[in-house]
Amino acid sequence: MKMPWEFKVKEVRLIDIPDLKEVKGIERDKILINADEHTRLGVVSNDYSVFPHSEAVNKTVEAINEVAKVDSRFKNFKLNSDKVVLRRNKSFMKLDVDFPDLKFVVGKVKKVDDIVGFRTSILNSLDGTSRLKWPIGGFRVVCSNGLVTFQEIDSISFVHKGLNIPSLKESILNELKTFQHLVNEWKELAKKSLTKEQISEVFKKMKERNEKERVIAVKHLNNIIDISDKIFEEEGRTVWTLYNLASNYTTHNQKIANSVYVIDREKEISKFFLDMAKAA
Repeated sequence: MKMPWEFKVKEVRLIDIPDLKEVKGIERDKILINADEHTRLGVVSNDYSVFPHSEAVNKTVEAINEVAKVDSRFKNFKLNSDKVVLRRNKSFMKLDVDFPDLKFVVGKVKKVDDIVGFRTSILNSLDGTSRLKWPIGGFRVVCSNGLVTFQEIDSISFVHKGLNIPSLKESILNELKTFQHLVNEWKELAKKSLTKEQISEVFKKMKERNEKERVIAVKHLNNIIDISDKIFEEEGRTVWTLYNLASNYTTHNQKIANSVYVIDREKEISKFFLDMAKAA
């Protein structure tokens, strides 16, 4: 079955388009076209190295297979093809990759194990707006609203022509080590309980710090505080729950959850909450 990211990319120099021959200043540019659907992907310079989404997926699969030779827990990976995000006429792609054998129990949610799994995502563009990237982090298998949330711990990126499998393989293995250290930190957060008074004091300090530094948009912080009572009631009044309010918010707000920039926003909010949570 043909996947949504599998399409041919055609390159046409602007100067070779008859109607544009007399236009000045286009000699160094080309247009990229989805040849299967006859749609525009983007205008880039002639020396731009085109890296189709299908190639990004294939290289990722190849690298993971190499990683699995070192750590068998990577063997049963899953491409979440049914939830792939394609934007701007498919010039941008985000595809999550999960590893069912890399799951860790952090705490409890109403006597149910609160499990965090290892995840990476493939981010690629065909319009020159970004490098090829793999955000790496953890996603919660248990979440109060039935959706998963994601905490990015780092990201790997390459220019399109600079990707090589050994480097990607080594990076994934290194990020797993970092992830496992963070899991231990998250377990400690899950052990630390908070009273209603302590939670109120943390939110007060958050507002004060945010007023001075403008770390995140005020509306995001207010919306997170608004849903906090419900989340604490469902997941327990721990520092881990406080930290997860950041990514819980992005999955509760569909407009944000569907945004191309959701990963950057989650990372920004989660870092702010983690800093405040550790100080709680």
